[in-house]
Amino acid sequence: MLYASSGDPEQWEAYHRARGQTKACMKLAKQTHLQGRLEEAGSRSQTHMWETLRQNVMPQRQNQLSNTDAATADSFNEFFSTIGSKTTQDLLQNVTTQDENTPRPEPEHNFHLTSVSISAVKKAVRGMRNKAGGNDHVTVKLLKMSLPATAASLTYIINNSLTRGHVPQCWKEALVIPVYKKSGSCDDPKNHRPIALLPVVGKVTERIAHGQLSDHLDSMNYLSDHQYGFRQGRSTEMALLAMTEQILRGMETKKMTLLTLLDLSKAFDCVGHDILLSKLASLGVRDPWFESYLSNRTQRVRLGDVISGSRSVDSGVPQGSILGPLLFVIYVNDIPELIQEHSPGTAVVGYADDTQTARQCTKQSLASTVRDAGDCVSSTRDMFAELGMKMNTTKTQVMLCGTKQGLARASPIPEMYIDGEKVVLDNVVKDLGVLLDSQMTFIPHVDSIAQQMCGMLCYISRIRHSLTFDATKLLVESLVLCKLSYCSVVWGGVNQKCITKLQSILNFAARVMYKKRKSDHVTPILSELNWLSARNRLKLDTACFMYRVAHGNVPKNLKSLFPLVREKSMRTTRQSDDLYTPQSNTCAGKSSLSYRGTLLWNGLSPTLKQSSSAQSFRRQYKKSLLLDQRVTNKWH
Repeated sequence: MLYASSGDPEQWEAYHRARGQTKACMKLAKQTHLQGRLEEAGSRSQTHMWETLRQNVMPQRQNQLSNTDAATADSFNEFFSTIGSKTTQDLLQNVTTQDENTPRPEPEHNFHLTSVSISAVKKAVRGMRNKAGGNDHVTVKLLKMSLPATAASLTYIINNSLTRGHVPQCWKEALVIPVYKKSGSCDDPKNHRPIALLPVVGKVTERIAHGQLSDHLDSMNYLSDHQYGFRQGRSTEMALLAMTEQILRGMETKKMTLLTLLDLSKAFDCVGHDILLSKLASLGVRDPWFESYLSNRTQRVRLGDVISGSRSVDSGVPQGSILGPLLFVIYVNDIPELIQEHSPGTAVVGYADDTQTARQCTKQSLASTVRDAGDCVSSTRDMFAELGMKMNTTKTQVMLCGTKQGLARASPIPEMYIDGEKVVLDNVVKDLGVLLDSQMTFIPHVDSIAQQMCGMLCYISRIRHSLTFDATKLLVESLVLCKLSYCSVVWGGVNQKCITKLQSILNFAARVMYKKRKSDHVTPILSELNWLSARNRLKLDTACFMYRVAHGNVPKNLKSLFPLVREKSMRTTRQSDDLYTPQSNTCAGKSSLSYRGTLLWNGLSPTLKQSSSAQSFRRQYKKSLLLDQRVTNKWH
């Protein structure tokens, strides 16, 4: 104001100095306050530090709903509670008759839930994550704290439910939280995923029932080997390996692979209870508890502080339950085998509601393969329709995989039709979070995760002045480095250019943590952090997976990709107990896990390979890699 009235340059300079000093004081005060809170939270536990970071540092997702009143909550609840029946009302007209007329073999053993001990209930409670409670406002944390006093009573309640085959109605009342899918209008319920919050005591009972049912299914080998979703010892990484290894080994033999990714609409909401109970009965599961669990379910929707009225749910399994995912896997268990019966020679991999098929071919058989693949998609759609599930053919992705030379020779690629509609083949598809390209180089995937990691590091760099070192380390490890580890065994055979790009991201992360400039030398920082280089991180993940392979801790269809030398040769040599290394002359073959993983495993010392556990193996091999980096001073 003084400058505006007088026009004195000295007044303008004084204003600028005062403004700068004020901003500096505010920045310092904010930094001191946040660092104090982070130090206090860090002294308590890493969980408290993460919660403090989430509330004060991480960008908050804005609630984009234009209204969060009772009417909006009721409309969301109406959509979520009826979407399953509306989706399947035209598909299930003939299912009951077909299901009743289909002969089913009698199961060898019948299954019934049994009562459990107090120690089993305590173990089930302590094994649960500290998540929010349901309508009764009892949280997992509260149940854990009160366990010494309530364990006996809790066991009595749970055993009464299991032995009498009855699930109390209050356990079947869900509080649904809509989670935005990050695409489309936020006001449209179809762009949200309904996550059900259920009473904790009911979830403990579900956990016990889940364990007993899983043991029964595993002991009788009832579940399909092609299904990887929601099963102990299986993962998205294994599902991807089961498919990509076939594609890469096919490229080694100059074959192409037609990969098809199928999409289901609202799959978990479309589970028909009658069909599910029939499938359970065919597996020997006739306990009335499961019928009680599925029947008379209700739900309410919460938007902010507003809760809708209650509505009944006649189909589907609750997303957010413990038992629901396993019941869904049982529901779709027959699909892979049915696809292979209809289309012999088709490889099938399922992960919950994601189904992918692959057919190998040569240039001469490509046209017939494309035609057969279209017929296979149509028949698979009918199979899902008989279960009351709608396959979204417009979102079906198809990609022809092969070497660069093989794809060039196959051009022009025959057109593919599904129910008379032309399907455009993709060059890149996203499969279970990993970007697959037609030549299986995984370059698009590396580019994608590098961009995501760099973006997050830029954000952390902007707020680094307000963070403690421990808080920064937690953010970097939780939000950045985790992307480097996801399914790295699948894409770990990438070329040197990709490795260099990933290493530059690690260098950036180290500089952010130590507040260094881009021109500062990064080797001393990496050495002080004791970080593995990008290449050694991939080697460590690969070696740990190979440890599981060698010790038989992977599904048998994956184990078959890694035979022993003695299984391939009649001669007995010192290498008879090594894994057999397949012959590979192409870049695709050498990037496959069956080749690079086997070479890596066979090169390890016998002492290391005989580690007592996977954790011990990882610890010892990481120590060996770090020692090698320190001796050679190659940290990047």
